[in-house]
Amino acid sequence: MRVSALVTRGVGGANQVEESLGWRVASPSAQEVSTSISAGLHPETSLDSESLPMHCFLPLSVPIDRADKRFSGPLWTGPLGDTEAMASMTEERAIEMCSTEFEDADVMKWSEHECEKEKRIVLRSVRHISDEAGVIDAPHLILVDDLASWLGSGSPVSPSVMVETLREEGYRAAVSRYGKPAFRTDAPWDAVVSAANDR
Repeated sequence: MRVSALVTRGVGGANQVEESLGWRVASPSAQEVSTSISAGLHPETSLDSESLPMHCFLPLSVPIDRADKRFSGPLWTGPLGDTEAMASMTEERAIEMCSTEFEDADVMKWSEHECEKEKRIVLRSVRHISDEAGVIDAPHLILVDDLASWLGSGSPVSPSVMVETLREEGYRAAVSRYGKPAFRTDAPWDAVVSAANDR
């Protein structure tokens, strides 16, 4: 994937960037989750110790113990994509822009099999991106293998099943384009746990 960046100088820009930086906390305490909720980095959820999330984000301004291995960062806690740009990356559009149809007189001399293989590669590269556009701003990116391990539930639930269940509950959710089986959602952590346990 190609990424372009425009660097501008100025205090205002630096302050804006700093607002989107923070810390990731593994196995957070109720206080850390509460701070994350207050900062708008985590949806409202129960602070019951039985349903605390696998991780949460804290603003950069929160002092942390750098020796505590639960903390990582600083890292980007802001939106990871542009909804409009991602929504335009449909499979149909990708095929139209990046694929070729088989022709006997093709300049590249590709076989029909090679054209079909290339089409599958193009489709795989954009699968789920347009669907994920509606939840790219959601606070949870959940790897289903990690969720199953965290809950001690054995085999992981399908990301598609989790998405369907959470949508039925009224939350935004989509299968993620992340490299491992995962989904994004704005659901509170207790709703995620409930959906995983009810499968």
